[in-house]
Amino acid sequence: MKNHYQVICLIILLPVLFSCNVLSQILPTSKSMEETPSPSVTIPAIPPTATIRPSLPCPIPAGNSGLFHSSSVEELPAEILQYLNAGGNLVSLLSSLEESGTVPIDSPGLVEKDFTGDGFYDIALTLIDPEPEFILTQGTLILNQCQGDHYEMAFQSPELMDWGVPTLFSSDDLNGDSISDLLVGRQSCGAHTCFIRLEALIWNGETLENRLQGTSDDMPGPTIEVYSDTNEILVTAEGIGSVGAGPFRRFIRRWTWDTEAGAFLSSPDTFLPSNYRIHVLHDADQAAQDRNYDRAIELYTLVIEDDELLDYIDPPTERAQLGAYASFRLMLVYLLLEEFEAAEAAHASIMATYPADNPASDFAQMADAFWTEYQSSSDLGSACLAAQTYAISHQETIIDKLYYGYANPSYEAADICPFSE
Repeated sequence: MKNHYQVICLIILLPVLFSCNVLSQILPTSKSMEETPSPSVTIPAIPPTATIRPSLPCPIPAGNSGLFHSSSVEELPAEILQYLNAGGNLVSLLSSLEESGTVPIDSPGLVEKDFTGDGFYDIALTLIDPEPEFILTQGTLILNQCQGDHYEMAFQSPELMDWGVPTLFSSDDLNGDSISDLLVGRQSCGAHTCFIRLEALIWNGETLENRLQGTSDDMPGPTIEVYSDTNEILVTAEGIGSVGAGPFRRFIRRWTWDTEAGAFLSSPDTFLPSNYRIHVLHDADQAAQDRNYDRAIELYTLVIEDDELLDYIDPPTERAQLGAYASFRLMLVYLLLEEFEAAEAAHASIMATYPADNPASDFAQMADAFWTEYQSSSDLGSACLAAQTYAISHQETIIDKLYYGYANPSYEAADICPFSE
């Protein structure tokens, strides 16, 4: 009898519980389930992954349902705020802004999310001047914060003379605190190449604040990726659109959220693999400098022998010159490893492969000057000095031939033979 009574009570109470939204505190709502990203890897159930906390629209009574009209670009932020506080319709607002050309068409112009963590949706707006005074289109990013019964402007970015409109790349949770953030970038383009200046705008309790340490505005032609599950921002420099830059070596700069610093901190740049012969040569020189001699031998051999590697403007001449230099450095590595027979064989190979009528013959003569001094003194430092002296006296045919544009490292005599012992 007691069990029947409990069932009857539960049936009576269920509508009350639903109407009071009690069960929504226990069971996930459809909205919160939609906002939880599906993990791409297996993640332990405990602790739970961070998700954007459920929020509500700003509870301003609907009022002005008409179209938004602006008198001027200068008055636009204030007029938008007035329209919103009068209960204006967001769809009508965005439609009007798009029609007037005062929001970008290639990125989100209006985003409604909780950027302050108070449980109510705020409104982020990117506004542009449809008739800019200068060639570069100017603009600003605005955050209108919901204060319960009205909106207040909590942030407005300044217009920057040399940088364009703030472009929104992400409005997700960037740092894992379950609050939406804004990753924005401003573009600036030169004659051949564009750059982007990134900011990670995070709420600090009073306004939005850039928490991205360092800069991205030295990375040509960037692509931007955001990984919310690891709180990382990756920017890849894709290239410079100028022949004078030479073959470009793509590289990645990675920012990771550091909880203690309260900021995104960058790690050293990572250069991506390249099929250009000059880039493989740079890697070989770096491996030798790091005393990773086995790797250096492997890479120098690729520079000399690999038919699939790319050259730049004059492939036959460039391959001969880079191959001759790589052969010279291979001889040095064998001496550092005290493999004297291999070093002697490398010297003989250079002299036979690059005779006087070869465009790389001066590299062979530099190697011979080094070898002659080493045979006489058995001192690597003295032999390197002999090679450097020869390179300086043949600047145009040795040092200049290792220059591959301003996007690549340039060589000096000391770089060609940097070893003393």
